[in-house]
Amino acid sequence: MSTTRSNRLWRRAVVAVATAGLAGAGLVTAAALPAQAAPQGTLTDFGFDASSYGSKTTGNDNARSGATALSVLPCTRYVPRSNANFIERVGDGDGVALQNVRTRNFTAATDTQTAVTSRVTISDGTLGGGEIAFTNLTGLVKSYHDASGFHVDTTSTLGTLTIGGAPVAVPIGEQETAIPVPGSGTLYVNFQVGNANAVSAVGGVNVLKFVADDGTVEKVGRAFARIDGNIEGGLFRGSAWGSDARTGNIAALGRGALQPMPCPGTRGEVVDTRTGRLDTAFGFIGARYSAVKGEQLATRSATGYTRSVVDRAGFSPALQFRNIEARANVTRQADGDVFRNANGTGVGEILVNGEPISMPAPGQSRNVAGVGTFILKTVQKTPIGINVTAVTVQLFNGTPKDLRDDTIVHLGRAKLAIKRG
Repeated sequence: MSTTRSNRLWRRAVVAVATAGLAGAGLVTAAALPAQAAPQGTLTDFGFDASSYGSKTTGNDNARSGATALSVLPCTRYVPRSNANFIERVGDGDGVALQNVRTRNFTAATDTQTAVTSRVTISDGTLGGGEIAFTNLTGLVKSYHDASGFHVDTTSTLGTLTIGGAPVAVPIGEQETAIPVPGSGTLYVNFQVGNANAVSAVGGVNVLKFVADDGTVEKVGRAFARIDGNIEGGLFRGSAWGSDARTGNIAALGRGALQPMPCPGTRGEVVDTRTGRLDTAFGFIGARYSAVKGEQLATRSATGYTRSVVDRAGFSPALQFRNIEARANVTRQADGDVFRNANGTGVGEILVNGEPISMPAPGQSRNVAGVGTFILKTVQKTPIGINVTAVTVQLFNGTPKDLRDDTIVHLGRAKLAIKRG
């Protein structure tokens, strides 16, 4: 009972397959295996990117779970490379329970083929609060290049499937199949997508996805792999987002308007996202916009930027910011030299108790009575990139001399690096 899909579509546009990666969550009875060290290997003319996980739950704050047994192969041009993970038992505390979850992502090359492969296997498990049970799950994606071009193979298999204790025939075919779960929601089986064109190939598999009537979404058996050509200038790594916040050691606000930079860049196009105003317990954050652009140049160099904009933000009536922008600019030359700066980063106006104030120098902490402190334009440089924060606000929540439960808010975040391989 298996489904295999092979795509050889040189003229179709690449479809982006979204993946998200958070640390595994839930009940874990065996520690995850560490990433295996790989030899230096061979630098290829291709870029590789892959990830896989056992399960992930979204759409319900009471049953939310990050990606379990997550394995990620970061952007690389080298073969061989490999990352793997294994968890004996895992659950999200509510709807999903899995046994023997293995994930692996790796690159390999022969005389005739260069490939990146993503794989997830699960011996058995349940989802939908136990209503849905399965055995012998496998999700596999192989994106590769050979003498005839770029291609993708995707595979989604199940041994057995039951709903409410009754056996269900495992769907066979390339199309995702919807199966009603009476009184609970809908189960989707065998999601597979694979597209290739003249410069890249990308594929994704999600073997099982349960969408509950209350909006909870449980994904089980996820794999993703991508190979890119024309990346000799370097591989991009970075993203832009409008805001985030932490109170003590607890995340108070996720990364709003997050826009990642793809490994090969964006082929010179601007890719962006935006979100509206958000009211929080500590103030408001206005509309946020994030954009990335990365380009491989004919000179075997690469250049790009990540950029985030927040139209305004306020923390009590006493402190407000307007026209906040962070920008990370990086160029990597063919000889390996990297040039990076934060040009374009800044704040249009700062109001304290309703009155405009002069701009503090970058990196200088400014106190606002009864509110906290703020710092403008924090810049951290690395040998291959730059990390920029337009505004950092520290809101005093605790007792004097004890700042451990203060809220730290970042407005305007931009990160970018370009590495050789």
